[in-house]
Amino acid sequence: MRWSYDLSGKLIYLKHMIGINFSPWYCEQLELDPWDTFINLLNNLNPDIVRLSAYWNRIQPAENIYEFDELEKYIAELNKRNIKIVLTVGINAQRWPEFFIPAWLLKNIDSPKNFQIELNKPGSIIQNYLLKFITQTVKKFNSKIDYWQIENEPFQQSFPLNFAISKDFLLHEIITAKTLSTKPIVLNESIALNKLFAFLKTFSKTFGLIKSVEGLSDIFAANIYVRASFNIFGIKTNFKQNGYPDLPKNVKKVAITEVQSEPWPLPKLSSHVIKKELWELIKLGDWKAIAKESKDYGILATSVDKADSSMMNEAWNAVSKINNWEFILFWGSEYWWARYLKGDEEWIAKYLLIKS
Repeated sequence: MRWSYDLSGKLIYLKHMIGINFSPWYCEQLELDPWDTFINLLNNLNPDIVRLSAYWNRIQPAENIYEFDELEKYIAELNKRNIKIVLTVGINAQRWPEFFIPAWLLKNIDSPKNFQIELNKPGSIIQNYLLKFITQTVKKFNSKIDYWQIENEPFQQSFPLNFAISKDFLLHEIITAKTLSTKPIVLNESIALNKLFAFLKTFSKTFGLIKSVEGLSDIFAANIYVRASFNIFGIKTNFKQNGYPDLPKNVKKVAITEVQSEPWPLPKLSSHVIKKELWELIKLGDWKAIAKESKDYGILATSVDKADSSMMNEAWNAVSKINNWEFILFWGSEYWWARYLKGDEEWIAKYLLIKS
């Protein structure tokens, strides 16, 4: 708890922890050294809290092999610095393509459609392996982290493969974690700021699903994006949101897992082309090629030619008016470092102003 400033210079009192998201996978996509970037971000930003992800494809390269060394290294560094940790576990983790599936699991699955069916079929092989992965991860890190996040936006369909977690299976995942840990459970979902967008979202399937499970978590976390770009009938359309988050009423605590602080890129190719190529690369387990293709597809924040850091002002001003967040995590720290290495210090400077 401390005094800080909003981005207009007004003095405000903060009760919540402020930190960042970090993904070594995203660093690889941005052609940054993950560990070097991580250490530089910690040294320069001094976050109270960091969210990491347990990437299933990286941790379980074969059916009965678990390799936790990489994740353990990041967690040990945060423990050494007494920085709080949110650890996301499941099949859905930070950054595109969102679902991180081990290649060995796909030997007998011929299409994204059939994978989606198997993923949400009660008692399927995929479900059983995923629950074992969650069990192993919780046992490994429970004493070393502070919050468990189960999946990342579980009901939001991934682009372009359209994968999503069912309500029933998410409940199994939550119960699995709760039987092994008393640490707070976080569930998150994208929240609209604009009243019209918020109203329209109430008609979506995603809204109904998140409403049905939000009370099962200890913390409901919002992902807040103030600017986005979409192709609508082949026309690039930019959306800008103003307002304040409309939060659920029946949750114990609230937090923010993603405050937008990097540009929203618009893919250069059609979703059909990307979907076909991405599925084949995931089946091959060729994540180096996926990292390269994400750049070619224009999916990375660095693909946006004119980066405007004023979105950080807009996003922070939307959330700073509410002072009961458990924590606030900024989205884009890896991108900030990529910009910093090119001489643009503005993104990091704005974070430091907020956290000062």
